Amino acid sequence: MKSYQEFYQAYGEYNVLFNQLNLESPSVAYSWRKTKKIIEDEAAQIINKLARDNKIKIADVGCGNGATLIRLASRLKDRTNIELIGFDISKPFVRFANKAAEYKNLRGIAFIEADLENDDFGQDKFDMIICLEVIEHLKDPINFLKKAYGALKDGGWLLLSTPNSNSWIKYPLWWLKGMVRKENDKPTALLTEKERTHKAAEEEQHISVFSHQSLKKSLTELGFEITKTPRGSLVFGGEFFDGKPMLMAITIVADRILDFFGWGEVGWNNIFVCQKTRRDDHR
Repeated sequence: MKSYQEFYQAYGEYNVLFNQLNLESPSVAYSWRKTKKIIEDEAAQIINKLARDNKIKIADVGCGNGATLIRLASRLKDRTNIELIGFDISKPFVRFANKAAEYKNLRGIAFIEADLENDDFGQDKFDMIICLEVIEHLKDPINFLKKAYGALKDGGWLLLSTPNSNSWIKYPLWWLKGMVRKENDKPTALLTEKERTHKAAEEEQHISVFSHQSLKKSLTELGFEITKTPRGSLVFGGEFFDGKPMLMAITIVADRILDFFGWGEVGWNNIFVCQKTRRDDHR
């Protein structure tokens, strides 16, 4: 059995190659892009306010292939007072991200190999930490969030997304889960044994999954003020939806209707926009 660190080295290499060689699932792409766009839009809005008169530093922890920070850097290209740093445990991811930033001729952005679940953030204090689909992979996510709180400046921001243990696909529609999984697993027959191992591990590595309310409670207890809880998508997607375009269309319409009500807890993942409680607030 490979160690946690060894596994993610191999996973990073697999993911970079897999995403280039295999067709993307339209329904999964919808879910992922909706979450990523929410995080990126919120981040850009906050950064533009913070960077009006000050030099600021942003971290993306568990940045993967660097796509989120690279898209942000492209949007904020006119600003020279923003430093963007991506951290990931996987060397292939970090190598890919640095190359991508170089090819896009971006400045003020760097990607570093680091295991921030077990290591400290260092002496730097950040104005914002982005944590996109990361804490579900950690053995002690609360301790990690505590470290992230300490690594933020007073009034700093945490933008967080993670799967929702109470998503409707499980509760109350738990009976649908087995049917969806059976359909979604069909494409794995086309993969090599190595690809199947890593593909299965994407779900198996979710070892710390929170409900919306339990994560909200934990963040508040750590000292974060939750300012927004945007909705992700209703379901994650996969082969089950890709093969049923009418069902996918109905799901997207229902998803957009739910957006109107703003129920952050109704969806496959939790999204939180949080601010570190200012020191003065504790006095």
